[in-house]
Amino acid sequence: MNRRLDATGKVEITGWIDPYYWEYRRVGMNVDPVESIVDADYDYILMAGLDSSFKALVTRTLADFGVDPEKVLAVEMDYDTRREILTNYLHPKNS
Repeated sequence: MNRRLDATGKVEITGWIDPYYWEYRRVGMNVDPVESIVDADYDYILMAGLDSSFKALVTRTLADFGVDPEKVLAVEMDYDTRREILTNYLHPKNS
């Protein structure tokens, strides 16, 4: 996903945080704990999950670390659109 966003030339990924960061680190991925957001330099936070029901919880959690809720962006869409995006991401037609 990082490569796809970086390839646009419009987005710079400055970090990846997750409450289960140790699971990602275990397999060699550079993921940090949520509390590292305090020292991060960012314009916006993109919530990668496609399930809109988590947006309020994530926003509240980040707000506890001083993040402005207006800086948290999330993908909110209906089931069919979400399914199409995931299908295209997992099985791109031009790859």
